[in-house]
Amino acid sequence: MHLFIARKIMGKHREKPSKTYKRFINSTLLEEDENVNHVYRGLRVSIGGCEMKIDLIPLKLHNFDLILEMDWLSRYRARMDCFAKMVTL
Repeated sequence: MHLFIARKIMGKHREKPSKTYKRFINSTLLEEDENVNHVYRGLRVSIGGCEMKIDLIPLKLHNFDLILEMDWLSRYRARMDCFAKMVTL
């Protein structure tokens, strides 16, 4: 699994992605297959007042800003409240 960020979000910032050593094809239910060969390394992200550095892969996402993997969420002891549509770190 990987961590993803919407390209539309990164278009507003000056950070530049670095090229990855291997290209892979990402398939989501939301979009067609997309060739990915860039990553934003060590990007500072603030979620709920908790700031951390993470590597994010840019994708064409329309309904989401970030997609975080379950292993990453468990490392930060995230709790999900689906009814309230809220994630607490």
